[in-house]
Amino acid sequence: MKTYPTADVWFSIDASGNATLSGAYDAPAVCVPKTVNKTTVTSIAIPNDKIRRVYFEANNSILTISNSCFNSSTTLEFVDTYALSQLAKVDDYSFMGCQNVQISGFSSTSLQYIGDFAFNGCQAMKLTSLPKSLMTLGYSAFSRCEGLEELDLSACKSLDQIADYCFSYCKNLKLRGEDLPSGVVTVGESAFEENLQLVLDFATNSTVTKFGNKAFYRSPNLTVKNLPINLQEIGDNCFQTTNPLGTLMFTSMPSTLVSLGSGVFKGTYIDSGILDFHKCLSLTNESF
Repeated sequence: MKTYPTADVWFSIDASGNATLSGAYDAPAVCVPKTVNKTTVTSIAIPNDKIRRVYFEANNSILTISNSCFNSSTTLEFVDTYALSQLAKVDDYSFMGCQNVQISGFSSTSLQYIGDFAFNGCQAMKLTSLPKSLMTLGYSAFSRCEGLEELDLSACKSLDQIADYCFSYCKNLKLRGEDLPSGVVTVGESAFEENLQLVLDFATNSTVTKFGNKAFYRSPNLTVKNLPINLQEIGDNCFQTTNPLGTLMFTSMPSTLVSLGSGVFKGTYIDSGILDFHKCLSLTNESF
């Protein structure tokens, strides 16, 4: 591995000839070039806590923002991703704990993978959409992102799972059922735990088959108008809350339901006061 300093940054070039931005001096702003020493830059990994702003030269070939790239940076304020048209992967822990960061141009990338804890704790970050090419959202990827308010995921048609704890503790997230991708099959454990503004209507959704344990746990303003028509499994404590201000408005359970966990509706307000299970002929357990 050879190292090549250029301006305020330095790069490492591996045996395959790929260059990685691997460090920076104390410059508050960095512009990442598309080539160094005639070698294409394909990824970045910056173990530096003094950079405030990051930009990228146009027509670059960066594919990856590496594992823990900006992890826990207390100074990072802005990353401009408009030029990252080929970006495919934001790896695990990449921006975790970057409390002040804002990211611009994110939806213009070709992103397919957002890793575990990638943006966990980015409290100031505001995004309104994710790239339509997205296929994977990792464990706790956006947990504790209190700056997220209105997020539309509907364009992410290849996304089939909202991972465990993915949007947990995003207390200002206003998400509607139609904002979810049409191809989602599973809403994972605690995926939306302690979200205060959820209004969900799955009346036209035919893909979701599972709500994991505590999927919407302790979300006091949660309103659910209709359940997915092919829902098969509702995990333990899925809708449980201690201070119900929202409403479960559905009156019957899907005929496809085969498993209902314990404490699913504990503490919730059911608008009709009655839930009809008579069509659930395959239901093997039910517990309240």
